[in-house]
Amino acid sequence: MHSGTLLLRIDSQLDHVFMVGLAVRGLCAAVPFDDEAASAMELCVVEAVNNAIEHAYAGEAGHPVEVEIELTDGAMRVEVRDRGRGMDWAAACSRADRYAHDQLAEGGRGLVIMRSLADRLSYRCADGWNVLTLYKRLPAAAPVTEMGRSS
Repeated sequence: MHSGTLLLRIDSQLDHVFMVGLAVRGLCAAVPFDDEAASAMELCVVEAVNNAIEHAYAGEAGHPVEVEIELTDGAMRVEVRDRGRGMDWAAACSRADRYAHDQLAEGGRGLVIMRSLADRLSYRCADGWNVLTLYKRLPAAAPVTEMGRSS
């Protein structure tokens, strides 16, 4: 199986997020994830990038958002990084838990989506970056080949 890392960098503008979604969708097709898993990963990553722009940068353009996608033998790992205002991860998870139980709760919808679709989700601050990491296991019988088709 081929493995590797792709680094994308966009400006913190919501109308640039579609490019990240297209890249994720293309890589998911090469793994290949089925349509449901590909849609889930695309949604998770787009939601994470939107959150970085809307919350870390308060919707202000002119700031970097990086998306690093790594394919390994067993998983796709995606890091969404920003240099904006960090978040209180425990509080965000608590809001997401409340939202999951009370549809009228304010905030946490994006995190609920990401937590329900990704196999693993984590957050940390490192070297001036806020880093949200999503993991999705690859289908067991679907190695990546030269042309992006399973063998």
